[in-house]
Amino acid sequence: KGSEAEAQPEASTPGDAPLEQPTPSASVSEPDGDAEAPEQAQIEWVMLDLATLAKDVAVPEGDLKAYYEQNAERYTQPEERQARHILVKAEREAPAAEREKARAKAARRARPSESSCG
Repeated sequence: KGSEAEAQPEASTPGDAPLEQPTPSASVSEPDGDAEAPEQAQIEWVMLDLATLAKDVAVPEGDLKAYYEQNAERYTQPEERQARHILVKAEREAPAAEREKARAKAARRARPSESSCG
């Protein structure tokens, strides 16, 4: 025998003008036995307009502050740092041109490559 799954619409309160009326109930049915029948689905949904719903919501400042203090860890991230140490050998006694070449090589290595992310 076939199986049937039904989706229930979100509950709404009376006077919710911005909500659209849902379509008939949702169900998915499978054919019985070896019969070749197309799969059928009926879907039910509710569309909500956040801007319309939010305009009538007022939360006292004290409630906001209390919620934030109780959930502060959700709104913070630990500090992150990245460090690189690029060593390019250049003797102190080397000619200025050789030291400059070493500086240029270190500068090229310090630039993030175009293929890397982050």
